[in-house]
Amino acid sequence: MNIYNELILTTNKIDKDVLIDELYNYGIDGIEIIESLTSDEINLIDGDYIDYQRLTQTTSNNVTLKAYIKKDKYLENEKILNKLFPIDSVKTIKDYSFLTAYKEYFHTSKVGNRFVVVPSWEVYSPIDDELVIEIDPGIAFGTGTHATTKNILKLMEKYDFKNKKVADIGCGSGILSIGALKLGAGYLLVLDNDRQAIKTAEENLFYNFIGEEQKVEFKVNSLLDNIDEKFDILLANIVASIIMDLSSEGYQKLAENGLLFASGIILDKWEETNNKLQADGFLLLEKIEEDGWVAAVYRKG
Repeated sequence: MNIYNELILTTNKIDKDVLIDELYNYGIDGIEIIESLTSDEINLIDGDYIDYQRLTQTTSNNVTLKAYIKKDKYLENEKILNKLFPIDSVKTIKDYSFLTAYKEYFHTSKVGNRFVVVPSWEVYSPIDDELVIEIDPGIAFGTGTHATTKNILKLMEKYDFKNKKVADIGCGSGILSIGALKLGAGYLLVLDNDRQAIKTAEENLFYNFIGEEQKVEFKVNSLLDNIDEKFDILLANIVASIIMDLSSEGYQKLAENGLLFASGIILDKWEETNNKLQADGFLLLEKIEEDGWVAAVYRKG
């Protein structure tokens, strides 16, 4: 069993993301983010859906980070870590199981007509024209079991990805990126504003065979900011408010007749999100609704 040190740090919302990026650069294996909420903030949370935009506007500024690093690695870098980072306390822990607890619940599952999502620790032989996505989500989002992920995969398998130029915006575990490559995408840009998600996605794409003619690039990035190229297909399994933020720029970054696959839309936000996308010029082709979530595919009008 690995022995880890748990580092407790206090920062603020403005500096949080920069601090997290730097911690990963110094060998941190996982980070837990704790943001205290007031009673008013809690009222902004509705079931599984969080109105992040309103929450950000009202939430208190303090953020606590719990960073986990192997003890031997911490001892090697103790002086520089304590010099560079606002570490409040350090303690040794022997149980780091929360990072792998998901393995008890994540097993091989068929998604749609062709995709089969297989954990990296299980073995599966495809039948007929099945497309196997081998994945270890780690602490990133995306196992293919949640309605948001499986329904966007169901939509993806119905459309032509052969030799297409694709961007996966908010890649999480990389499951949609792998799906796009399995469907024949020629070029894939994998984007996320979370460095750990990019790392996980890169590892998961390594598990899966990528053709020599297929090109993949990874980038820590916010949506499509400072991305100058155009794409045939955009994949966005994020949340409704972010999809609406992406809408106008996404339309501009799509080639003629390009497709947008959007998921992570809570049902209560569907009408508002759909109206915004169509106002920006997108044409709704079809949607899937399940368990209070909507996944949809649009064409650039």
